[in-house]
Amino acid sequence: MGRPEKPIATLNLGLLALAGWLREIRTNAQLTYVELAARTGNAYSATTLQRAASGKHIPRLPVVEAYAVACGGSLEQARRRWRHGRAVEHSAALAFGSAAPAPTGRERGGTTCRSA
Repeated sequence: MGRPEKPIATLNLGLLALAGWLREIRTNAQLTYVELAARTGNAYSATTLQRAASGKHIPRLPVVEAYAVACGGSLEQARRRWRHGRAVEHSAALAFGSAAPAPTGRERGGTTCRSA
């Protein structure tokens, strides 16, 4: 099944739980990320799905939903874990007096513009 994934390194316990769960259901389904992408009808690339389970940031909800369904996981559990991760992220941002980072164009579904 390829090389082992890097450990999840985050202070967001909700994100840690979400990424760990995503990895667990993929392992239980015995799927590579390429096979997982194919099960989503190639709606999401293997790279996007791998990033969703990396624990570096909260992935978009549709990605988490597609990942869970493709692995035979619970859609409701996927949504619950995603909401928890977002809530922890939001709480931390408020506690430290900073807003959560604004989504980039790519996260909104658009393109990212760069100024010259």
